[in-house]
Amino acid sequence: MAVNKKAVMWEVIIPLIIIIVTAAILVFFLVLVPYKSMVGKEACHQSIVLRNNAILGGTELTPGMIPLNCKTNPLVIDTSDEMQIKRDIANEMYDCWWTYGEGKMDFFSKTSWWDIKNPLGIEKVSCTICSTIHFEKSAKDKKIDITDYLQDTKIPKKEITYLSYFNDKEGTKLAPEQRIEVIDTNKDYAILIVGTRGGKIKTVLTTVGMSAASGAAIGAAFLGVGAIPGAIIGAIVGVFSGSTVMGTSFALNSYFSSIRCDSSTSGCFILTLTELNAGNISRICQNIENIP
Repeated sequence: MAVNKKAVMWEVIIPLIIIIVTAAILVFFLVLVPYKSMVGKEACHQSIVLRNNAILGGTELTPGMIPLNCKTNPLVIDTSDEMQIKRDIANEMYDCWWTYGEGKMDFFSKTSWWDIKNPLGIEKVSCTICSTIHFEKSAKDKKIDITDYLQDTKIPKKEITYLSYFNDKEGTKLAPEQRIEVIDTNKDYAILIVGTRGGKIKTVLTTVGMSAASGAAIGAAFLGVGAIPGAIIGAIVGVFSGSTVMGTSFALNSYFSSIRCDSSTSGCFILTLTELNAGNISRICQNIENIP
């Protein structure tokens, strides 16, 4: 019986084409898409570095001088695995803190600072929305407690926990009375980077939603135990001597924040995880500088 060579050839070629197309799709989703995200964060980080260097050099940034090449990252979580949800949120917080300079770099332009009048004078605040977090159907109807995860889990490929990284100090723990409010996966959340200058530390905390923070609670957050020294609780942010640096994390009033106050930036930068809604964001971030 004669063999149809053309038919045999197509029987070989068609499966090869399918394999090649499938491989191309897998490469796109497994390699190129994450790479694109990584490139975006690296571009943002580099613009932060350039801005910081310009400010350190005595330049007052004006809009357009050095573009802030940072766009809000929409994180969509679509898994019922609670551990994976915790991991995704923690990694996004880590990426945000690293991308925006770990609280060690000043990058807001002159006109982006928003003035808040308070009894002690003027407090200046500016803000970026680093990421938004949305939960798809498979992740809904869950209450996620990430307190212990942040305290006890090491960042991949690093010998330091998430919480210790945020504070730039190994062995960091939240005080026993401070637990992060559980994350309700029926709501959306945002990760913010807030810059503030002027005012007292307690006023700074109020700015990011911790209105009920008492001196003792703030002290527990700073020291891990007991009350904070009065000299620090009354310190004026932005009026530092030498190379003063203060850093801590807070878990009060349904918010989680890590704050770093540094004389080199003349103020504080705060990483905040909070609910995403118009009223909440507009209260904290009257001015937002990055690309939505």
